Amino acid sequence: MLNPATFAAPEPTHWGPLLVPGLLSAVFGLLGVVIGGWIATRNQTKERRHRRYEEQLRFYGELLSIRKIILAKSELRLRLSNLAHKAWQEEIRPASEQGPTPLRDELYARRSDEYDKLADYSDNQLRDELIPLYRKMLDYWTANMAQAEPSTQQHFATFVDFVEIWNRFLKQSLPAAVIREITHEEKKLYPLYEDIEQQVERLRKELLK
Repeated sequence: MLNPATFAAPEPTHWGPLLVPGLLSAVFGLLGVVIGGWIATRNQTKERRHRRYEEQLRFYGELLSIRKIILAKSELRLRLSNLAHKAWQEEIRPASEQGPTPLRDELYARRSDEYDKLADYSDNQLRDELIPLYRKMLDYWTANMAQAEPSTQQHFATFVDFVEIWNRFLKQSLPAAVIREITHEEKKLYPLYEDIEQQVERLRKELLK
């Protein structure tokens, strides 16, 4: 006779409650590793981007500072030149209207020397200070070419052209006929100067984020 106990259902095991906590722990552990790796990668990317912005800001800041020095000195030269022209007209015209006199000749000699010194200083400043500042700006740009954005790079040839014409002019290596045909104006560089200022402002904002 068969024993009914032979066909009795097996007793339930208790492995489920033991496996679930371990499985959840493994899942959360893996998830933590993934999230931690993502955060680390994100921070490293942000740090590299931040470092790049800092390097670019130093580059553009140097270009901008040289530009500001040139602008300030050039504006002062122009203002003094205009004032000198006005003063010359006011001082010399009354004497010249009286015709040649010893007083007029003495005034011409004395005042001419003063105004000549002003003009000589401006000429020397252009040759010894301002043109070298343009060269410094070009040299710095060339040495840090990788820091320049494409919008800046598109002005490089124009800037090289501007500096090189000054170099040739100061060396007296340009024929007068060629000089008359050249449109050598700093207005050509205004788009470059505007781009530099925009880049400085952009990079400052990026570093504040």
